[in-house]
Amino acid sequence: MRVLIVYYSLTGKTKLVAEAIAQTLGGDIRQIEEVSKRPAAPLLYLTGGISAAMGLKSKIKPINFDISDYDAIYLGTPIWGRKQVPAINAFISSVNFRNRNVILFATMGGDNYTVAIKTMTNKIEADGGKVLESFAIKTGDVKDEVIIEKAKELASKYLH
Repeated sequence: MRVLIVYYSLTGKTKLVAEAIAQTLGGDIRQIEEVSKRPAAPLLYLTGGISAAMGLKSKIKPINFDISDYDAIYLGTPIWGRKQVPAINAFISSVNFRNRNVILFATMGGDNYTVAIKTMTNKIEADGGKVLESFAIKTGDVKDEVIIEKAKELASKYLH
């Protein structure tokens, strides 16, 4: 089974999870990058959270891969203001999920990710994809080693 892990990460926590999934499953990994650099904290949390809560899309660098080459796609996002980030909104809008199996994952400092998962699931399934599972990993004040182990545990749970 060919697996692709696609993610956006600003602080590096979602990247940690994506890399652990790729290591566990042997999949390919691709990072979604925004064209413009985001402002530093604390302005980042205000502008990023508002953009995410409004469901906005950011301009992302061109997608140089085809998800149709894969049997399953893990799609990862940080949670900002209970929602997925604008770069992930842009990615979801720019690719064709028809007949693709997707596992969604989120990283968060807080504890509410269900709105983001529901929103992404609705968009992917409206495009003909199927969301098989979803999971979230709390990363606020958590050591990287703990995040990595949790990601490996959850990754192996869904496709083996």
